Amino acid sequence: MHAIWIVAEDKIKAAIKSGDLDNLKGMGKPIVFKDVLPGMPEETKMAYQMLRNAGFDPLQVEKEIEEQTKGAKLDELLEERQTKETKSFKKYAQKIYNRFSK
Repeated sequence: MHAIWIVAEDKIKAAIKSGDLDNLKGMGKPIVFKDVLPGMPEETKMAYQMLRNAGFDPLQVEKEIEEQTKGAKLDELLEERQTKETKSFKKYAQKIYNRFSK
């Protein structure tokens, strides 16, 4: 057991003994947790909750990852076809990248 757990457990036991935790709102009733992402795997829910707690919007993060993936796939395709350095591509490159980032 980690030291922080031991300290926390000791503080909780002391609070119970002194009566600090008596007559709290909802005492003796089960805690009901609202499922904010029903139907989603628990691992994904945990990751989304961590992002949300860190101040990020999980759906926006997912969208940004998707955009980056599209851009990386485009770069890979252009490298494969050796078209990235042609004059005609350079002329329209920014339009193509802007379209993928929408």
